Amino acid sequence: MRGTSDRADDAQTTQIVRDALISIGAHRDVPVTVASVIVDDPNVTVDITLHYLRATPVCCGEPGCYVPFLGRRRHDVPSAMGAALRLGEIPNVTLRVHLDYEPGYVHRELGVGRTQTLVYEPAEFRLSAS
Repeated sequence: MRGTSDRADDAQTTQIVRDALISIGAHRDVPVTVASVIVDDPNVTVDITLHYLRATPVCCGEPGCYVPFLGRRRHDVPSAMGAALRLGEIPNVTLRVHLDYEPGYVHRELGVGRTQTLVYEPAEFRLSAS
């Protein structure tokens, strides 16, 4: 995909991206699906859905709390995307994260979940200078 401007909604690309995110770290009780991947090298935009199941509630509605690729390991996302998509450089990654709650879902600590979309911009995946 090097040097392309492409929308890759095909099953193989979405599976490659899902596998890359899962390898960084997901949560066993919050399944992840990848709906689309847009590559405009050096930019990659990925639409994902986190599925919250009533039978397996998590603590709260902040995915970075319990999904490592959105929290403590988010800095690994750009290099993982670059490698998975075989890009020429580490990309600027944007993740649009759709939170989808099964009817009747209640977080363990904060109550009823609210369907929404969170956008994680490229700056959120960079290591900050200390």
